[in-house]
Amino acid sequence: VLDYRSYQFYGSKRQHHVINPRGFATDQPLLESIHEHRASIVTALGQQGYAVDRYRGAFELLTSDKEEFSPLVESWPLIVVELPQE
Repeated sequence: VLDYRSYQFYGSKRQHHVINPRGFATDQPLLESIHEHRASIVTALGQQGYAVDRYRGAFELLTSDKEEFSPLVESWPLIVVELPQE
């Protein structure tokens, strides 16, 4: 979940294994983290509504490659994508 609060999407972290990186600087570290953790779904908001947006650019990354990130929900400002599993 690329948002300040993951519970609003997937409930308590005790119910679901949720990875919530503390920021997003560039595409490459985020992509590496997604693949390292074998994420199956990634959720992001296109607009956080905070003065400091640690996840700026994540929405654009997730909508840039439909083969890598298959949209399950794409409704501004929310995007939920599924990743192919090996």
